[in-house]
Amino acid sequence: MASGTMIDAQGLANELQAGRGDLAQAMKDQARLREEMAYQYRLGNSEAAAAIQKRLDPDVAM
Repeated sequence: MASGTMIDAQGLANELQAGRGDLAQAMKDQARLREEMAYQYRLGNSEAAAAIQKRLDPDVAM
């Protein structure tokens, strides 16, 4: 019984670790988009910057 519990705990730990990797990647993507948005604003391309802002805004349904 104890070994079955250990396997389940290890599986849960693996799932949590995989979720953290996805979260980390999402955060990296979000940071990259913010940098791109700032760059587009500096270039004067407000349409592209606004489009990126819409992607970053969690309240807007796509």
